Amino acid sequence: MSRTRGGGGALRLVFALATLSLTDPLTQRTDAAEAPSKARLTAVRIQSLPNGTRVVLELQGQVRPSSARLQPASAPRGRPRVYVDLRGAELDPTVARAVPVADAFLAAVGLSSHPGPRTRVVLELARGDRSVLVRTGPPGVILEVLPEWASEVRPSSPPPRALKLPPPGFMPEPELQAVQASPELLPAPVGPSLRSTGLPRVDRPPRLEDFLDGRAPGLGLAVRDFRQREPADGASVSRPTFAYLAYDDANLYCVFVCREEASEIRAYLGKRDHIDDGDQVALYLDTFHDRRRAYVFAVNPRGIQKDAVLTDGVGSDVTFDTVWRSDGRVTEDGFVVFMAIPFKSFRFASGPDQTWGIALGRYIAHANESSVWPLVTRKRQGFVEQMAAVPAPSPR
Repeated sequence: MSRTRGGGGALRLVFALATLSLTDPLTQRTDAAEAPSKARLTAVRIQSLPNGTRVVLELQGQVRPSSARLQPASAPRGRPRVYVDLRGAELDPTVARAVPVADAFLAAVGLSSHPGPRTRVVLELARGDRSVLVRTGPPGVILEVLPEWASEVRPSSPPPRALKLPPPGFMPEPELQAVQASPELLPAPVGPSLRSTGLPRVDRPPRLEDFLDGRAPGLGLAVRDFRQREPADGASVSRPTFAYLAYDDANLYCVFVCREEASEIRAYLGKRDHIDDGDQVALYLDTFHDRRRAYVFAVNPRGIQKDAVLTDGVGSDVTFDTVWRSDGRVTEDGFVVFMAIPFKSFRFASGPDQTWGIALGRYIAHANESSVWPLVTRKRQGFVEQMAAVPAPSPR
């Protein structure tokens, strides 16, 4: 799912149940692998939550859902639409094709059958400022329509996790190693460390597709020693996590490869900046190396992006917005996230021999776990001051 910064305002999307159109062009699409065997959608149940609406899709058999927002071109009633495709699932003939709903979150649910087999579920949201959480688990696929800001749902909840990753007891920072192409599923460290050589310059920009087969493509510098901040301060990240860094004259590139059970991934479909309650990864850049302020670029598994400026002792300023690209893909064994951040989209010191602070983070929502490279412990005050010092890129 690619995201660039765009204009604000609610999406103007809708479907009429009497003339449900399911062939619109799609935006923000996230594909999933075909289900290995045929399944069947046997029931749709609507549940009211204190701050949202839950749609339970009861299934016989397993599917891997894919989801996206529909284009606004066919939105006569001015409400946004989100679809969820259940690839490999037939629609039981006893299930109604139109499910009426009337609350502050969801206006209606429509269903249709397609070859493959594939069943499509379309949610008509009551308002544009709603997010849709898609997850799998008994008894099938669960969709939750929620306010976009976690603070609207849970006023007492903690700050955003990926942006919250503040305050390592001191431990030596692990070395970053350059990588070459490798047939193994884990990155193969070769060559000098990032701390001595800086980020590698690449002639060909990396792409998300380069990392989907689980192999190290030799495009950038691999980071893999992520350590928990919480709950187990200093322990290794509980799920395999790798990141790759590189740059060219136009952009700084960062790719995360995160292993996870598909049923455990929490990924929202929603507007930019509103990813706080789900899985996410983040790149932190202290481009003036003042050890106090850092740019934060965070992305969820669907490619939805969030940016902010983190100041130690103050917090995160989420009013910062700049132009950059992100993409995300849920895979059979986790997800891959891609970032391309133009150098013209943030400020940094000019001149030779500059130093930046860099950190990389992952938040695993189902485990409430924050992990960072390098180790950023809660035993010391400050987050930015503990980031790794590396030679700055030198775009021409």
